[in-house]
Amino acid sequence: MRLIDHDPAWTPELIRKIIQSYGEENSSQRATLEAAATDIHQRKNVDRWDDAPNRSLGEVWYDLGIDGQASDLTATFTIRERDGGLVLILNDVHVM
Repeated sequence: MRLIDHDPAWTPELIRKIIQSYGEENSSQRATLEAAATDIHQRKNVDRWDDAPNRSLGEVWYDLGIDGQASDLTATFTIRERDGGLVLILNDVHVM
């Protein structure tokens, strides 16, 4: 079972372009799980709901690390119930 899903408009190329357009020109512009502390506070929030439509159970707001540095580039996901499990659906990637 897939744990992450997305609208077909969110192609790997589009996500790569958004990440590469963030920050400094001379960096590799790669999203990283680990991020060194900077003056940017990284958000990693999960909100859950009890009575939401479309089997949605909540949302995740996750500020990405870029080249190992904290950033304000945020990926948002919906948590949805699917086939007896949960799946994260990518909604957006943008600067907050």
